[in-house]
Amino acid sequence: MAVENQVYLLAVDQVGTDGTVTFAKRSRIVTPSEEIMAEGSDHAKELILVKRN
Repeated sequence: MAVENQVYLLAVDQVGTDGTVTFAKRSRIVTPSEEIMAEGSDHAKELILVKRN
């Protein structure tokens, strides 16, 4: 859908564990052409910033 509509995709997820649930690294920013601009850590909390031209 992001490609068809030419929009950026911002996907967020948790890292680490919560009780018996382990979260996978899935936080990322993706361009309309499906290029990954930034990706979050798989072991630490962080803020992802991307500068667009």
